Amino acid sequence: MVWHSGKVSEKTSVVDTVFYESLSVGKTYTIRGVLVFKPDGEPVTALNDRGEEVPVSAEVTFTPEKEEDTSGSQQLVFTFDSSALAGRTVVSFETLYSDGEEITVHADINDAEQSIFYPAVSTSAEITQPSGTTSTGTAAEPGSGTSAESAQESGTVTVTDIVKYENLTAGESYVLKGILVDKSTGDAFLIGGEPVTAEKTFTAEDADGEEEMVFTFSAEEIKAAELVVFETLFHNGAEVASHADPDDAGQTVALTPPVTPEPSVTPTPSVTPEPSVTPTPYVTPVPSVTPSQKTPWRPSAPGTGDENGLLPAILLLSAGAVLAALLLRSRHPGNRFRY
Repeated sequence: MVWHSGKVSEKTSVVDTVFYESLSVGKTYTIRGVLVFKPDGEPVTALNDRGEEVPVSAEVTFTPEKEEDTSGSQQLVFTFDSSALAGRTVVSFETLYSDGEEITVHADINDAEQSIFYPAVSTSAEITQPSGTTSTGTAAEPGSGTSAESAQESGTVTVTDIVKYENLTAGESYVLKGILVDKSTGDAFLIGGEPVTAEKTFTAEDADGEEEMVFTFSAEEIKAAELVVFETLFHNGAEVASHADPDDAGQTVALTPPVTPEPSVTPTPSVTPEPSVTPTPYVTPVPSVTPSQKTPWRPSAPGTGDENGLLPAILLLSAGAVLAALLLRSRHPGNRFRY
């Protein structure tokens, strides 16, 4: 049994190979096909060239020209916008007509050979720094944006992306490939000139589930940036789903360069300033004077023509006579008032 996985896009072509047998030579036949959703059987619709919403359909007309052409195959090609089909399964129903009459029909909603599975993936990115702290974005539905927290990193950085998938085929092998993208430029985020990528092969246990993708790189010499995780899912070597929305906060983390601590500076011990001293004004010392030795005065004998020496002698003799007279009167108290 062949499982068919499709990738949603604005222009999708689904090729349905229809096998037939026991037709008539020379008779004209028409095979018409329509696409319906599983499990309800509602028709898949799209806008036509006139902007009208119509069922997605295809048809082919052919005429077997010889006997060997009465058994064979024809291809129906459905071309439409499948952007809204992520996570859905569509089934091709075919009807064979001849001369306007229905000859046979193949319309089994559970026929895997007629089914196209459109997987969907969504992601939630988490960034971890060496200290063990983490920051987690919120899982987002495809094409929607949600808030995400940022983290600062230093040393080795690990970005863990939880990829949730829908509508895979249980038991089938798939490959997830992821890459980190710089949101500001839309280019791959490079470390050492190489993109940061991750890859994982897994077997889907159920149609819906999740897988973990781990991206690890050195934070040395990095610059501040917002990183977006782009994921692509492959089945049998073909791309079947992707999540590459640069505006999806759920798959975005903020990268901040490590902060280099400034070297510690040992404080200089404080020094108590010496009290200021007002300088004493300079005084010119007075030279000491040695007192001259006093020589008792003695009258010199007057010489001839020396008037200066004779006068002191006369005064001295007069003073002595008065003193003698006073002493004589003091010895006669009876005469003190008769003086």
